[in-house]
Amino acid sequence: SNEQLKVLHESCFRLSNTSEIAICFLQFLLKDDISVSTIIGKLSGGEASSIAVDTLKHRIDVNRQHKKCLEELVKPFRRSHSLKGSGYQTLYTPSHIFTYRVKIMESCRELYEIYDKVIMSTPTKRTDRYNEPGLYSMFCNESLKTSFNVSKSLTITKDKLIMFQAEVHGTIELLAKALANSSLDQVARYFSSFEALILNIMDICSKSQVADLVLDLAKVLGPDSDSPLYVWINDDIVIIDTTWSVASAKRDILNQLDDLVANYTRLMNDYSSDLWVQLLFIPCHKLERNTNSLLVSCISAIEYRIHMLQNTTTTMNRLVMRLDAVMSQLVTGLITCLYSSIYTYMDDVFFWLQMLNVGFICQLESVLSCNGLQRSMLEDTFIAVEVLRSYRVEIVCKDTVTCGPTFTGSRHNLLITVPVPPNIYALILDISQGQLNRKIQVVPLLCNQTIWKGDYEKYSSTEVEFVRTINTKSMDYIQKIVTRNHIFYQSLDDPERIAQITACISCLLSLYSEHINAPQIIFPKFQALGKLLCAGQICMSGNGIDDGVMATTLNLTQHLVTNYHLEHEQVLLDCLRQGSLLDRCSPAASSSTSSQQLSNNLFSYNVDITANLYPEYKPPVTTCY
Repeated sequence: SNEQLKVLHESCFRLSNTSEIAICFLQFLLKDDISVSTIIGKLSGGEASSIAVDTLKHRIDVNRQHKKCLEELVKPFRRSHSLKGSGYQTLYTPSHIFTYRVKIMESCRELYEIYDKVIMSTPTKRTDRYNEPGLYSMFCNESLKTSFNVSKSLTITKDKLIMFQAEVHGTIELLAKALANSSLDQVARYFSSFEALILNIMDICSKSQVADLVLDLAKVLGPDSDSPLYVWINDDIVIIDTTWSVASAKRDILNQLDDLVANYTRLMNDYSSDLWVQLLFIPCHKLERNTNSLLVSCISAIEYRIHMLQNTTTTMNRLVMRLDAVMSQLVTGLITCLYSSIYTYMDDVFFWLQMLNVGFICQLESVLSCNGLQRSMLEDTFIAVEVLRSYRVEIVCKDTVTCGPTFTGSRHNLLITVPVPPNIYALILDISQGQLNRKIQVVPLLCNQTIWKGDYEKYSSTEVEFVRTINTKSMDYIQKIVTRNHIFYQSLDDPERIAQITACISCLLSLYSEHINAPQIIFPKFQALGKLLCAGQICMSGNGIDDGVMATTLNLTQHLVTNYHLEHEQVLLDCLRQGSLLDRCSPAASSSTSSQQLSNNLFSYNVDITANLYPEYKPPVTTCY
């Protein structure tokens, strides 16, 4: 319909690369488990510690078996189906993953745009391996949150510190009122209480057990780390600021207290002076803030100590191992998406400035249902995306022929080092104004819509609310990210883009609140937001990749029709879907796809099944078996 426009389709699939990423990730998990086992052995005693260490040893042995099988898989001439019966092959690597790339060009070969999307099977696709429900249900299971008696003295210490938080705030409030009223008797009484409270806190926080906990957490991060530790505790991410030294905190706070006492003594006989508020009120609040920082650091360190033991019980061990497998697959997709985005936005100044100041925004479209086994896949994906928000990436200059991504840190504070060739590194270093040495936060956004029209009507009210929670949480998250970084976005001097981003977020939140399932409406809006944010794109499906191909080709067709004014939408859509079948016939195609489907170049749909798809997601009849 437009002779001046050419749409060139190309895709790539590298099975060996994805397996090598999983091997590196498993190596990292083994190192992390051994490190945690050593810490628990040092800081703990009794039955709880013994159970935790034994459970960790079991997990280490199992992961070594996974690693060994994957190393066999990537050996030359080793076919994937040779390990089919081992039970290890698909746990740590996606069963399908490839980059769907389309170049939109003029007939004179001038490049208009690159459309890139990573299509992959959902993590833990083969959920029949597990007897448990999905990770979300497991995390919400109250029996998993109950713990044995870890350490009574440590638990009592934590409770005391929590109580001190309230006391410090309450005493400061009373002191502030007395200062405002210039009431000498009340000021003297509250100030004396405040001084005794601070000294009591210093004594407890300086106890070797608590101080050692904070110190050991700093060691977990590594000697060169200058960032807080993000830990998943129950249903929330807790931040432990290990940069706050107990010794230095004690010294700073006691020095501030001495200054406060000196000011108080000097002004004791001049209680009517306005200097009360100026010279005592502000230092008191500064002292409160610093004391509270110390309390939060120590309380979180104790929480993490208890959490480590909870996570290494036999019950929690199954959850952790499942989460490890899910994260390994999702991290493989994330790294693939990052490389794809670097290629797509290599000379885009907005993309690189946003990467360095805000983070790598990665959109994940999920076409899963809440029915059957796909419910577990959706729960796994939801939890994995939450954990992914504590991950960071670092781009370094290396020879990528011999080097692959590496992982450092800990499970809950992962740093992924991604190498790029020297020529590409030099280019993006120039675009990013020499700031490429920063650690880049991962900012994942998840949107789920089933493309099977009969599914949503079967959802219970709980399932409808679960899907709404998944979608709204990501929109609330990106809304906070944009608001928090409003100075950066305003500095770009592109008010139209910012207005469009805000409008897209509001529109999606409105659609989600209506409890509707309309992938043909919601996904284009979600994609439009991603284009404005230069986000990496991942599409996940539960039946291999075919549902993902249907969703991706529809989104691309809508993009071409809207932005390039192409006609004959259905013809273009069918053409793109038939072109994507070339990848289905690659040697890396899933062993679950029958040889008849491969030889006939067909999708894994029969004509009868396609009647249950939304019309926009139906493949051409000639591509069904």
